[in-house]
Amino acid sequence: MKKFTRILALALVLSLSLLALVSCDKSESIKKDFEDAGYTVSVISAKNETAEVIFTKLGYTEEEIDEIAEYELIYCVDGFFKSALIVKYSSAAELKDELVDDGSEAFYNELKADGKINGNCRLLYAIGGADEIFLGK
Repeated sequence: MKKFTRILALALVLSLSLLALVSCDKSESIKKDFEDAGYTVSVISAKNETAEVIFTKLGYTEEEIDEIAEYELIYCVDGFFKSALIVKYSSAAELKDELVDDGSEAFYNELKADGKINGNCRLLYAIGGADEIFLGK
């Protein structure tokens, strides 16, 4: 009976660990949602011409762009008036750590409430209904 209990406990721990690891990365489901909606999805560099135009439009400083350049940028586009730029962080915890400034979670909570955070991904820019796709609607 002890052996059965140990095996059951081990199986439970392993399955919970796998579930936690799988649920960490939302980028694949977000990419799939955009592709299913007819968007072309690609990974781009922060130095990409399109990314630079978006960063300029959003008023990002060089320092902010350099910080974002450390992460994967996902660009989704469907024609000229439907697009999104998404930053993929390693984990939701890293995203939160990056956005929490001097112990204040106000900015992070505001982005989350506005639907700009989905798992480990942050929506920087969206037009033409791309923000709804980002949230999985």
